[in-house]
Amino acid sequence: MASGVSTQYGGCFRYRRTEKGKTSSSVLIIGIERLSPPKDLLHYSTKLNKLKKKSIFLHESPRWLMQKGKVLHAKKVFLAIEKFDGIPESKSLNEIELESFIDNEHDTQISESNTKVGKQHSFWHLFKTREIMTGTFVIAFTFFATTLINYSIMFNLGAVAGSIYMNSILIGLLRYSFSLFSGLLDYKFERFNRKMCHGICSIVTISIIVAIIVFCLTDTASTFSTLIRIGVLLSCAMTSQAIIVASIASNELMPTAIRSISYSTAQLCSRFGIVFAPHVFHLNLYTGIDFPELPYAILLAIGLADFFFFRFLIPETKNKPLEDFIRKKTVVNEEEEEDRV
Repeated sequence: MASGVSTQYGGCFRYRRTEKGKTSSSVLIIGIERLSPPKDLLHYSTKLNKLKKKSIFLHESPRWLMQKGKVLHAKKVFLAIEKFDGIPESKSLNEIELESFIDNEHDTQISESNTKVGKQHSFWHLFKTREIMTGTFVIAFTFFATTLINYSIMFNLGAVAGSIYMNSILIGLLRYSFSLFSGLLDYKFERFNRKMCHGICSIVTISIIVAIIVFCLTDTASTFSTLIRIGVLLSCAMTSQAIIVASIASNELMPTAIRSISYSTAQLCSRFGIVFAPHVFHLNLYTGIDFPELPYAILLAIGLADFFFFRFLIPETKNKPLEDFIRKKTVVNEEEEEDRV
């Protein structure tokens, strides 16, 4: 009942917030329109403003520019990216090295455009190598586990002490705070990598679930209701950050040829987690087992599995060069050869 009510009112509030945003935008547009009588002027000024913002803050990909034969433009973009990243001159390429690198990359792309490397890839290419298959499984399971834990707790938020609306506000504030703080740590410290961030989120979430199980088994849940509330809100924020880390790791781990396919598979698994989440705290209705700690025990097992899979089955991806193609190693005449799929 509580989950149904929270879902209903959650949708209601999303609708109101959207309408409020539309109303504010409409008021601004009407004001601008009255100040500029010709409607075409408003239209073109809006388009020009968008183009101006894009031209200031965005560059085309150097690889895409090289594919189109715009080598000089690619060189300028490459230098702009190095300047933005703050790479010192001692580590950056000089003029001759940069021109040689871009020319060689351009020639390589031209030679490979007429080979099998340029073919379309499908879902089955995720199983071409053991590394890609393992990475896809781990990322997909992380998406499933984190969304299952996150949304199962969210759907049961009405059973937590305090107002459900205030709890939702606090969850949103905690999510933004942890995301900004994690981004700052990732930028400032080399050792704060993907596995460390995911591990911290997982350990905090697992510890909170264990504490709740202990409180339930010792019949002290009502005594520590405030502490349980803080833990539940914190776990929701932690799982949200774990999803962000898994998304980044997925894009860094997978080759360009199948990056979108792998990420789509992970997103599909996250939807499965959302579908199963509302039923976690109502398992007694399906199984007939009167064991209040069962939902938390299931979430604990899934959280532990996610932690160990992400920690030990995939490599660290921070500051690693991105792969463009699937590299499949074969042994021919006792010599290892690498082939691009």
